[in-house]
Amino acid sequence: MQLRAFSIEGFRSLTHVTGIPVSGPTILAGHNDGGKTAILDALAFLLGTYKPTDDDRTYEVGPPEATEVSHGLSRCGSTLVEGDFELDAWERAEFLLPASLRLRRVLNEDTTTRY
Repeated sequence: MQLRAFSIEGFRSLTHVTGIPVSGPTILAGHNDGGKTAILDALAFLLGTYKPTDDDRTYEVGPPEATEVSHGLSRCGSTLVEGDFELDAWERAEFLLPASLRLRRVLNEDTTTRY
């Protein structure tokens, strides 16, 4: 199974990033605090090797009249990471799956996760 593209919503600084292509090799480059580690952690979350916390959920700005201690900032309702995978002939035959597969993992407000 090979990852071909992925999308991230509501994960740290990655509010809504879609259609990130993956090929060989894929290089992540950018300024400090630009989201490179967030991308890697989001992919690890998709694959089940990273357990996100409430701090991983993106902040959303509330209405200006909000009087919360956070000054109108709250965490997003859900975080999701979605990957488009390509399966080889053996994987398709062995697991009776199509040639391509989309996998989505969601982190809910209460930090429970689901596929």
